[in-house]
Amino acid sequence: MDRGSKLCFVTVGATAEFPELLNAVLQQKFLDRILQNGYTDLLVQFGVLKNGSVLDQLIAPDESGKRVIDGLHVAGFNSKPDGLQEEMMAVAGKTRGFDREGCIISHAGSGTILEAMRYDVPLIVVPNPSLLDNHQQELAEELARQGYVIKANLEESGETLANAIETAEILRERQNTSPPINSVGPPLEKPLRKPKTRALHKALDEESGYLALD
Repeated sequence: MDRGSKLCFVTVGATAEFPELLNAVLQQKFLDRILQNGYTDLLVQFGVLKNGSVLDQLIAPDESGKRVIDGLHVAGFNSKPDGLQEEMMAVAGKTRGFDREGCIISHAGSGTILEAMRYDVPLIVVPNPSLLDNHQQELAEELARQGYVIKANLEESGETLANAIETAEILRERQNTSPPINSVGPPLEKPLRKPKTRALHKALDEESGYLALD
């Protein structure tokens, strides 16, 4: 990839399907919006799928074997056993071929969120509504309230992913002009603020190893 590329990385996790998010990030409205904001690459970690690659289903490769939409390079993969550090570093503009900061769009799993927050780039989280007995919605709402993430919904009544991309650029400006709320690269130097709800408190404790008192 050419130097100066700007990456939007989408991750749905490795254990549960999230076809609604995958479909949303491959809609023309969303693709147009990230192109308007200077993105050159869209990389999708699509996780568990019953019917093969979502890219094969929705975006056909061109004659060169690559998937390019209006100049946007689109690629994807199922999962990686060694984690997503390489992709998140690329979003932070810290790897070969990428020297412009992009953004991460993630399901609202606590482990993925805590990993992504280490890289000091805008993070958009989208709770998976199909999961029962989980803390994704509450986790996303609380971290958004505290200013750590941008929460987006897939419903038209909520903030769409296209609008969240605009918000991410505003957040980037804030991060670049004020002390960052997190630091690039593991491990986190400080634990997150003590959450104010018991379910959120438990979810973050399980992932970060942070033991807070009631």
